[in-house]
Amino acid sequence: MTMNWQAVAEAVTTRMEELELSQVDLAAAAGVSVAWLRSLQRGHAVRRSEVLLGAVSAQLGWPKGRLMAIATNQATSEEIASSAQIAETLEELRREVAELRRRVKALERAAVSR
Repeated sequence: MTMNWQAVAEAVTTRMEELELSQVDLAAAAGVSVAWLRSLQRGHAVRRSEVLLGAVSAQLGWPKGRLMAIATNQATSEEIASSAQIAETLEELRREVAELRRRVKALERAAVSR
């Protein structure tokens, strides 16, 4: 089976930019070396471990099998874009929840002081 490492490289690099992750940060979080991650981002066809790809995928906010699916051409660009959109929406929801918590605390303080 032919593996599409260039597609993996593009997906990883794009996602890292979206999440504002450095190679050092992603490598540390995923438990891989920076050299291994750099090689992955360059699309080099060196030995790839499904476990390591899964760890990187998870740290990028994707299901563990996402990078392997991209490598085997099972993930479409629409699926990848959809995943990025979901992450953006999730981050927006987190900000809104934080704002609502702040407002509830302010209302509770006002109610107590009456």
